[in-house]
Amino acid sequence: MSEPAAPYPPAPWRLRGWGAATLHAVDVAAVRRILPAGVHIVHVWPGRTLGGLAFLSYERGSSLVYHELCVVAALVRIGRRFGFWLPRLDVDSDASLQGGHAIWSLPKRLAAFEIDETSDGTDVRIHDAAGLTCRMTIRDAAGGQSFRFPLMSLLPALAPCRGTAHFFTAGVVTQVRLAHLVVEAPRDGMIATLGLNRPSVLAFRLDELRLNVPAAHADVRFWGKTSTRVVSRHFAS
Repeated sequence: MSEPAAPYPPAPWRLRGWGAATLHAVDVAAVRRILPAGVHIVHVWPGRTLGGLAFLSYERGSSLVYHELCVVAALVRIGRRFGFWLPRLDVDSDASLQGGHAIWSLPKRLAAFEIDETSDGTDVRIHDAAGLTCRMTIRDAAGGQSFRFPLMSLLPALAPCRGTAHFFTAGVVTQVRLAHLVVEAPRDGMIATLGLNRPSVLAFRLDELRLNVPAAHADVRFWGKTSTRVVSRHFAS
């Protein structure tokens, strides 16, 4: 008798839509409070590392249709692997939640997303059972001008998983333009603890977003040992 099909698609996930993201110089001392031992923070300035917050709307034509808020705590190193540490991702899809846990061990949580389009931008509000966890107001860059350019990149990421981290690299193709993002979050939550509700170094609108997320390359122990790699194709047509 065959096993029932998983309630989520297999990797790679091909995701299409749009989003907005911030780039922050995150205080190393704040990040250290949430990192396990053996994960080393990469300093890009004295006392600072790279982090940010990303709202992503995956729409028709995607492996799954859902919304996501991704907290990027820091650029880190485990052994010879470098990547962005992802301590929390909020999604409004149970299939995305289950697939994220099973395939990448991503720390996804279910949340409700309210999205309002206005004449001058987009307002995103995210709630969980305890109430509002984040509000992101997305506007065009000051002065009404934006510089739009294509971006093709590989984004290495590390997701925590019971003493190891799953390493994977997502392929991103998008049109980037400067934006103005205002983030509000509870003072005792992770977003505020990392300072991601403060003014960012840069903020972007991501249009015509195409994201290709293969299965994890390797399980990376917090003391630097890695297991077998899986070769994947990152950019999909």
